[in-house]
Amino acid sequence: MKQEHRVIDYEAEYNNRALVPEHPALIEGWKRDAAAYRAEAHCDLAIPYGELSERTTYDLFLPEDSMPAAAHRPLPAWRLLAGA
Repeated sequence: MKQEHRVIDYEAEYNNRALVPEHPALIEGWKRDAAAYRAEAHCDLAIPYGELSERTTYDLFLPEDSMPAAAHRPLPAWRLLAGA
């Protein structure tokens, strides 16, 4: 039995913007939500670390009252909404 092999175009498979035609509206919604949250959250934004550049900052969101804190290190795609 002959096996058929399919060539996978990984660029196309992982290009979520091309796969989701309504992505501009989704991203704008995320930006609005992020701005609204940052306006009300107890946070320190753009704290520098390492070499001084806009790529070496982080945002610190503090919990309310005595709630425990959690740390999250996002993937590089987070830069899409940096400063939103």
